[in-house]
Amino acid sequence: MFEYYSKKSFKLDPSWKLSPAPSLANHQPVITDNLVSSLWAGDVTSVNGLRDFIGDDTVELLDGTKLTVDAVIFCTGYEPDFSLVSGFDPTADVSHNQTDTPYRGPPLARLYQNIFPPKYADSVAYMNYTALTDGAITVIDLVSMTIAQIWKGNSPLPSEEEMNETIDKHHEWVKRLADGDTVYAGIVRPGPWYAFLNNAAGTRVDEKLGYGLEGWKFWFEERKLYNLMMTGVMTPYMYRIFDGGKRKKWEGARDAIIHANEHAKAFCS
Repeated sequence: MFEYYSKKSFKLDPSWKLSPAPSLANHQPVITDNLVSSLWAGDVTSVNGLRDFIGDDTVELLDGTKLTVDAVIFCTGYEPDFSLVSGFDPTADVSHNQTDTPYRGPPLARLYQNIFPPKYADSVAYMNYTALTDGAITVIDLVSMTIAQIWKGNSPLPSEEEMNETIDKHHEWVKRLADGDTVYAGIVRPGPWYAFLNNAAGTRVDEKLGYGLEGWKFWFEERKLYNLMMTGVMTPYMYRIFDGGKRKKWEGARDAIIHANEHAKAFCS
């Protein structure tokens, strides 16, 4: 059914390898407004799956094709899947995981801020190894902004040694949570984790919505907007409304925040 409507709605190029589609029994469909137009424009290239890393800047695909790449982001959906590339599983490295705290849960991935493998932090990132009660789309959007600023060189990461030390401390915390209970291996501390993201992405959200001078100034000048951002709908627009110096603000963010809250109010009523 999905293939039928896809072919009926769009002109598809067989070289994109979108057909035959995988079974809905174990795959989620993709809903997008601009994938096909981006493929035709050449902005996006559809290739076979990734088989392995070869050298510093080359990957091999499942069909044997070799590509020169700058960076790789594993987009595995809502479930972290570290089996995409054989031999590159961040849960397999247990050299740092020997602690006195007993732990019987699933393997813990050695990822700085649950995103970056320390050894390859300048070119590899995972975006879905995180457990939070906030909306996944908004969170991942902020993570993508963070990765962009780090890889652009605007927000440098600590040394590999420092990243491993931070991971060790985080794993200790996770293991203590799991003592006598179960725990999702990708759980993070919301406060420190968001602080890292906002600082690295340059959103200025913590400063503008905090209790410092900038926060009080924003509250005094933009009372309605301030209250919507503090107690209203959590949207990705709030991370684009301020000029953080590292990236330009989006001029439409204010209207988008107000519209999202009005829409939610109408829907709830």
